[in-house]
Amino acid sequence: MKIVTDLSVTSATRIRSGWHPGLLFGDGTQGGWFAARPPARLWQDTASTIPAAVSGAVAAANDISGNGNHAAQSSLFQRPILGVVPETGRRNLLLRSEQLAQSLWIKTGVAITSDATLAPDQEITADKIETTDIANPNAYQVVSAWTASVPYTASVWIRGGNATSAVLQFYRNDGGAVTHSDAQVLSGPGHVAGVGSSGITVTGLSAHEWSRISITGTPSAGGSLAFYIKNRIAGAQVGDFNFIWGAQVEQSTDASAYQAVNSTYEVYETGVASLPYLFRDGVDDALQALLPASSGVTIAWASDQGVTIQTGQIIPSGPFDILRDKMLFEMVVAQRSLTVMETASLSRWLARSAGSYA
Repeated sequence: MKIVTDLSVTSATRIRSGWHPGLLFGDGTQGGWFAARPPARLWQDTASTIPAAVSGAVAAANDISGNGNHAAQSSLFQRPILGVVPETGRRNLLLRSEQLAQSLWIKTGVAITSDATLAPDQEITADKIETTDIANPNAYQVVSAWTASVPYTASVWIRGGNATSAVLQFYRNDGGAVTHSDAQVLSGPGHVAGVGSSGITVTGLSAHEWSRISITGTPSAGGSLAFYIKNRIAGAQVGDFNFIWGAQVEQSTDASAYQAVNSTYEVYETGVASLPYLFRDGVDDALQALLPASSGVTIAWASDQGVTIQTGQIIPSGPFDILRDKMLFEMVVAQRSLTVMETASLSRWLARSAGSYA
């Protein structure tokens, strides 16, 4: 999935008509309004000359309240990362889901040719996986976060090359058990068989049509869980190859719509709006604004923990960190109390910024 995302200063759009947080400051109220999405402006440098890029560090964030209380971070190692996620949230637990040549995919007995052919999304992003050793030709990725005794479903698009079969498998690299319970051909030609400890064998793949195949398994506790993609084992020959695209692992009994994961911070889903956010490491990341010291302040934000509105807060003199929780979508600081109607309007606005996280 080839995605071009422009979150630069030139992509900034006008605030849509109707209520918006900028109206809180129209009477001269001090404070700040910061957001990861347009019309916000995020920068790679503290001089605010280079627009921030997805998966890159953010050194400065413009205050879009009109007060000019911009936030910045001079330390290279304490800057948040600009990320993007579908508004429905992330489901795909894999990384580099379309890039089998990346080191996160461990290869044994296979060679990967990147961007070898047209993928199901009509971009030339599908990879070729070719057998170089018939012992156990495979590529696998360890699932970074998983829970024992709950089902996981892996899915992937496969197009046959000179080999018309493949093997999919969940595997515990410490030798622990994974109970495979189901496998399906979700779209396209093919048949699945042999659901068991060795995964499934997919036969009848076409050289002219993509098939999306899924396998469901429940891992026992301990060790690590990995998803394996293999060329045929029975009758394997050096030079066997298939084409692979769009791998996904999710905590579910069924495969859902595919999410492309380009990096830890860059996830997209076709037909679903994307939410930009600022990722904080929880250790020392900060973006700091110099706001006037005051009391009776309203501080509100949208994050991966939902929408929070705090009233009657005190802002001391010195830097004020605008980051909250792990993923910050938007932050508003109004140095006064809000009316009931203003509070309700702000809550609705921030809920839209947080999508399914609200």
